[in-house]
Amino acid sequence: MITSDFEEAALLCDRAVVLRQGRLAAELEQPTVSDVTAMAYGRAN
Repeated sequence: MITSDFEEAALLCDRAVVLRQGRLAAELEQPTVSDVTAMAYGRAN
């Protein structure tokens, strides 16, 4: 699944790969909206 909707990714996925500026930013197990958002915008929790 490819999406730019962070809530959708967190709700539907067991694992999420986050890209930022075309590069791998994170691979998250059991992602939350805040985790996906933080990684997409370059902020660590």
